[in-house]
Amino acid sequence: MPKNIVIILCEGHHDIAFLYRVLKSDGYASYTSKIKDFPTPLNKFLLSEIAAINIEELKIEEIRNRLIPSELLTKGDNLLLFYSVGGDSKIALRQTLLKTIKAIVPSEHDALEVLKDTTISVLYFLDADTKGIAKRLREVNEELNQIHQNNQDSIEENRSFLTLDNIKYGAFIFSLPETDMGNLEDYVVPLMRSGNEDIFEIAESFISMHDSTKLFAGKTTKNASGSTVKVGGVKYDSKKSLIGVVGQLQKSGKSNVVCIRESDYLDIEKITESEQCKIIIEFFNQAMI
Repeated sequence: MPKNIVIILCEGHHDIAFLYRVLKSDGYASYTSKIKDFPTPLNKFLLSEIAAINIEELKIEEIRNRLIPSELLTKGDNLLLFYSVGGDSKIALRQTLLKTIKAIVPSEHDALEVLKDTTISVLYFLDADTKGIAKRLREVNEELNQIHQNNQDSIEENRSFLTLDNIKYGAFIFSLPETDMGNLEDYVVPLMRSGNEDIFEIAESFISMHDSTKLFAGKTTKNASGSTVKVGGVKYDSKKSLIGVVGQLQKSGKSNVVCIRESDYLDIEKITESEQCKIIIEFFNQAMI
């Protein structure tokens, strides 16, 4: 049985792809065992979650969003399970998973014998966006209070931890260093751009063409700072578009997730030298103390 089992709750697969690259640089490897060969009770936990999925009642696009980890990494006695559980609108999905985890480790005194020497951690990775870190942390604490209803404590600061009913919780909010707002792309884009400024300058010029094209002219909505926020009434994110455009030079036809996870824009040297990536690795290390 692993000494540390860490459940990571991410807003989307982009987050998982980036964390995958960061942790790979720190010596983690993909965990490739068959589910039946997972250590107990993880095998039973995952099998029960899969068995509970009523495939007939789901739309095709909903199947991949069920409570199944999309990535597993291991290093030494540590096993990490990554879940893509959505953002603000997916509270119910996250709480279902948290309740299941809590049921495996009901208390320090009556936990399953196989978990006596194992630490269970649950880590949130969320974007600050324009809400800010403090509000994101309040939202995390409100979610945890729904699961641990007698709790009087809370996660007070970004990248800090709280233990409730023998489960260690932590929250990492992506934000710009000089502000309490921002998102994952504020970490990814500068790393991808470093050493590839020529490519990014051309790509930025291309994706700024909305108003000068016949197709999109007059269809853009801008915010107070002049940045495009909607195109044809649809939410627009220039940083996500930028990752996609530069990624196509190497990963033809692939999604942003693949471009982040596999492209040469991110490499071990960049990641190991990045102060922000060092902070991420240290956060994981702290979770497993």
